[in-house]
Amino acid sequence: MIHDPCFIAPGALWEQAQFSIRPRRNSEDLRWRVIWFRHLWGHSEEETCFYLGISKWILRRYLQSYFLSGNVVAQRMGRPFQSVQFQPREELIIMESVLENPTATLNEIFNEIYRSTDSEFALSSIHYYLKRNGITRKKVIDVS
Repeated sequence: MIHDPCFIAPGALWEQAQFSIRPRRNSEDLRWRVIWFRHLWGHSEEETCFYLGISKWILRRYLQSYFLSGNVVAQRMGRPFQSVQFQPREELIIMESVLENPTATLNEIFNEIYRSTDSEFALSSIHYYLKRNGITRKKVIDVS
């Protein structure tokens, strides 16, 4: 039995290291490890892919992103929250709602879009879309 205070049993060391050996998929930590293994330490593509558990395609994509931008932070995909750009289906729903009910309020149009597509847009976005298409006098609330 080893009585060294700095000694860590191999099983305990493995349990502690398991979380740091394989970072989450597409995480910033994994991307930096790819750069370190391949670019700074000079490992081959095969070695880097084997040790990090990624494909060659992902390795090349991470390296290309690093060389183009100088950073490994992943870019967000998709439209930003409350974007003013509508999909064609959403535009169709807005126009159908206005044509079927010319007195529909912005809230009613918003609810119709949400019911049909589960997409949320700011009322101001809907208002500007209608204004760009020549439809005006839509109110946020129904004045009775």
